Amino acid sequence: MNRPARIVIGCLGVSLILLGLWWTWSPAIAPVVDPPSRPLTPPIPTPETVDPSNPPPSAVGSGGGAVSTIDLRRLRRSFAGEPRHLGTAGPVESTIVLQGAVIHTGSYPPFTPSPRLQPSSVYWVQFTRAIQPEWKEQIEQMGGVLHGYLPVNTLLVSMTTSTAKHLMQKAFVQWIHPVMPETRIDPFLGYLSNLPPDQAPASVPVTVTTYEPGAIAALAAYARAEGLPMISEAAGKRWGWITLELPLDRLSTLAAMDEVQWIEEWVAPALLNDYAVRGDHLRVTNLWTTHGLNGEGQIIGHADTGLDMGSMTNLHPDFAGRVLAGIALGRTNNWADSNGHGTHSAGSIFGSGLSSTGQFRGVAAAASLVHQSIMDAGGGLGGLPDDLNDLFRQAYDLGARVHSDSWGSDVYGAYTTSSRQSDEFMWDHPGMLLVFSAGNSGADWNGDGIVDIDSIGSPATAKNVLTVGAAENDRSPGSGGYSLYTYGWAWPWDYAAEPIRSDYVSASSSGQGQGLAAFSSRGPTDDGRIKPDVVAPGTDIVSVRSRYPGAGTGWGVHPNTNYMFNGGTSMSAPLIAGCAALIRQYYRDEAQLDEPSAALIKATMTQGARSLSPGQYGTNLTQEIPDMVPNVMEGWGQPDIEPMLYPADGTTWFFQDQKAGLSAPGDGDELVLYAATGMPVSVTLAYTDFPASAGAGKKLVNDLDLEIAAPDGAIHRPAYAGGFDRSNNIERVTFTPVVSGVYTARVTAFSVPEGPQPYALVARGKVTAAPIIEHEPLANQI
Repeated sequence: MNRPARIVIGCLGVSLILLGLWWTWSPAIAPVVDPPSRPLTPPIPTPETVDPSNPPPSAVGSGGGAVSTIDLRRLRRSFAGEPRHLGTAGPVESTIVLQGAVIHTGSYPPFTPSPRLQPSSVYWVQFTRAIQPEWKEQIEQMGGVLHGYLPVNTLLVSMTTSTAKHLMQKAFVQWIHPVMPETRIDPFLGYLSNLPPDQAPASVPVTVTTYEPGAIAALAAYARAEGLPMISEAAGKRWGWITLELPLDRLSTLAAMDEVQWIEEWVAPALLNDYAVRGDHLRVTNLWTTHGLNGEGQIIGHADTGLDMGSMTNLHPDFAGRVLAGIALGRTNNWADSNGHGTHSAGSIFGSGLSSTGQFRGVAAAASLVHQSIMDAGGGLGGLPDDLNDLFRQAYDLGARVHSDSWGSDVYGAYTTSSRQSDEFMWDHPGMLLVFSAGNSGADWNGDGIVDIDSIGSPATAKNVLTVGAAENDRSPGSGGYSLYTYGWAWPWDYAAEPIRSDYVSASSSGQGQGLAAFSSRGPTDDGRIKPDVVAPGTDIVSVRSRYPGAGTGWGVHPNTNYMFNGGTSMSAPLIAGCAALIRQYYRDEAQLDEPSAALIKATMTQGARSLSPGQYGTNLTQEIPDMVPNVMEGWGQPDIEPMLYPADGTTWFFQDQKAGLSAPGDGDELVLYAATGMPVSVTLAYTDFPASAGAGKKLVNDLDLEIAAPDGAIHRPAYAGGFDRSNNIERVTFTPVVSGVYTARVTAFSVPEGPQPYALVARGKVTAAPIIEHEPLANQI
């Protein structure tokens, strides 16, 4: 979360910055970064007085230390399977991109009727060009059932052999073939099944996705008949899911079942201020004092370990009177916080700072909270429902339109069932923004002095959620918490090489540029999308301390014992959730929008973000953050909310929350504006996309394009993508006007197999004329 002008985390600021949800990424709610096991209390041992070869027990960071049997996490991290290619490579339009395989339909034999084919099955149906709405209607009229989109220009369709034969005669159909069972298996599971027996587990927990919600009954019957332990099952709106312990030698048998769409490893989810809100970080204090944005009227959902004493009549003074509901999902009638994580993260979101005379207040200090306690009696996250739609819908029905989640599974960039469920909920509820921690799996395993890429967790890999990484806070060594630790001393296995090794956890290595927390998970996702979206302070965040007897104290108790230090992307996400509430308050109170979309909040947040490049290690071979924005280290940067909403440098800005959407390829809108020379103009497009089909190799479903036409005929497109962006649902075009005049921003539907597709647009620069929106229905003109 960076601050465009200097509100760096604008909202983050709540001074309570929590980073605390340690994002353990495992059912055991522990600090995801595995910081030193005991919070530091005076006198604080220093690296000089403690033997570096004998660090605290839990200083062995993520992945370090001995593993009892098979270290699945290590295998998952190192796995990088190349997709199989079926057929000979041809044009992009003649490929189907799956997760683990690419089918070249121009050379791979198509479907041919055969007595061996089942009377009804699921087929890949590829079209000659971008899918038109009327083609889908024709398939349904023929009796086909649509199950989702696959790139490129392909639908999954259940139909009879006869229907498939007739469909193949349609001029708009390019290729048809029954789905091959082996393509239903996640490549990592396939990799495990081919390892020698002494190098892989005999069985693993898996989640099986079914084409239809009701199909889980057949899978449950199979599991019972085979004596396979079932973990959970759920029937959703579009799909069904069942999680069970599966012997690896049963993979092929299960994949051959007609009901099965996809099989993936199940990874248990886990938990993943004053300095943050001021100065070069959030600077949200100006939003509070000058502009009156404090979250009033906003309701924020919060799924975490618990909240203080778990009693409406005995709430922490910083929360009193503003908790609308405390819901016990993991323990019967018990939403108290014996862990400390949930109380800390909640304080960063909406704490009033009453116990510190306002010093440690949350970003949205006048907002209200719906708390959902997901911690179970064993300290895990057993309160999470099998279908995350149920979790988010519960808070939504109570009025929440922002939801903060500092937990996830350690999947190293994979788009999992939980990612898909999160995307599905936001598609169905476009006014609700889900904010997730990116994860705490950042490490320098190859020892080159740069944190490795590809460590984002799930559901943070979802397209539609706002994924938040952690930047370093600004605390001098010895100022509390873990500030006196260097990364190399606290986690020597993860950060053995310079310059990370000698970098203090909460202070810039150079003393100048702000950097990222080394433990913060980096992108990209496995299909190449940009994550995280933004970063925010996540080290030594001070926030509310749970008063429950024996509750955890994170990274240490603050001198004001009503508060404590904590760190992790778990602390960064709540700050951004608070920022989102302030932006939403702005749109409702000042722009008079009844229901601003989550896409509009994301577009505003990312448009108002400031890059932290080059980071804290200079511009040499160990440069921490690339020059180009966005990038897989910080996303779009650290939000700077005040300068975005209330610019004071001569810039103006405007927005468009287009809810009608674009329905067919070629459909488009134009935004006409007058721009003057002398200052860059930046236009950001964001949209909430349809959930990707299980097993799709590329997760973007609906693809919108953004370009700017200049009065001299020049066309500007996203520079970071080298043209149109075919992977992400946040795009930006930045240009400096060469001449003053009329510029036209065009949003065009390249492909909308699941339309109509709404979107939001935010533009900022030296714009001297009000924009005009012109809709151009250009369907079928591609």
